Amino acid sequence: MRRSFFLKVVQSLLLIWIEDIEDEKELLKNAMDAEIWAAKYYRSFSNRFDDGSKMNKTLKYLAKMERGHFKMFQTELEKVEEVSKDG
Repeated sequence: MRRSFFLKVVQSLLLIWIEDIEDEKELLKNAMDAEIWAAKYYRSFSNRFDDGSKMNKTLKYLAKMERGHFKMFQTELEKVEEVSKDG
């Protein structure tokens, strides 16, 4: 029940957040912020479990994936900024 409520709150906040986005750069910057938040969330949550436990490892893995997503969005943002300089 708590998880379902939490997910609904996050979904509502994301919809509000997305509605205010005006351009591609802003979208990518917001996506990067979301990935940082998610990585911190997973990393923090992993500390609730014994180091090396399955849950601890899984949550650390998810945090690592989010950091990878951040880098992907960062690369895309750099490309967009480069095109806007040239264009």
